[in-house]
Amino acid sequence: MARAWIIAKNTLLEIRQRRLAYLVGVLSILTVASVWVSLSWLERAQQAGEVDLANRMPRTIITQTIDFWNIAIELIVLYLGVTVLSAEIKSRAIVPTLARPVSRHEFLAGKILGVVLVAVALFAIPLALSLLAAWWFTVDLSLVFWLGLLQALVAYIATAVIAVALAAVSSPMTAGLIVIFGMPLARDLGAWLTKLDQPLWATVGFLLYCFAPATSPHELIHHSFDSSLIDPAYGVTTLVMLENLGFAVLLFALAAWAFDRREIHADG
Repeated sequence: MARAWIIAKNTLLEIRQRRLAYLVGVLSILTVASVWVSLSWLERAQQAGEVDLANRMPRTIITQTIDFWNIAIELIVLYLGVTVLSAEIKSRAIVPTLARPVSRHEFLAGKILGVVLVAVALFAIPLALSLLAAWWFTVDLSLVFWLGLLQALVAYIATAVIAVALAAVSSPMTAGLIVIFGMPLARDLGAWLTKLDQPLWATVGFLLYCFAPATSPHELIHHSFDSSLIDPAYGVTTLVMLENLGFAVLLFALAAWAFDRREIHADG
């Protein structure tokens, strides 16, 4: 595990060279601009006497900020996950690394850990902004809000593991397409086929459904302040998170097994 942490540290240094801070700066500027516009709408609603709209605006500001960063972090994690390994293979930096007493699965685990640490660091930004906004507007954060944040964090971890694992046995483009289109399509198609009366197609649908991880309903964040959400399915949500993590662990094990048998030479 110590060697995996060393790989993760080197991965963070490599990611820093990609100047991710510039992208974070752009996202921060867009967030400030969005909040500024929302505050102007809040001021207008208060001046016009729109009490209901004015009361909903603080919650809308918080959820929109989290939703915006949530999408951005997901894309960043996916991009880093599918490229962090190929970049090292392309530069041949992986050859001296694997020549040391580092196993292939430790190498992959270190890469995944580095990407996850980036996601956690980025995740701290919307979390801090939401807590600051909740304190400023005196908004009570519900338990579902925290459950939604945990759900998003689990989604980042699962995305990082799945992306790096697929990139270890395929090209970055193929890995990205599978994560973005292949898995959701397999899940939706499998759910549809399982409803058919034919046993053969129902079996195929079940296998397709099992091929994809469980859906991560980030809508929990968006609806965390909904007063009509009286009895959320905490057990189902927890099961979804555990299924996502379990799927990622299984895929990592298969990818590590295949990556261990992959021939990597100094000449490519």
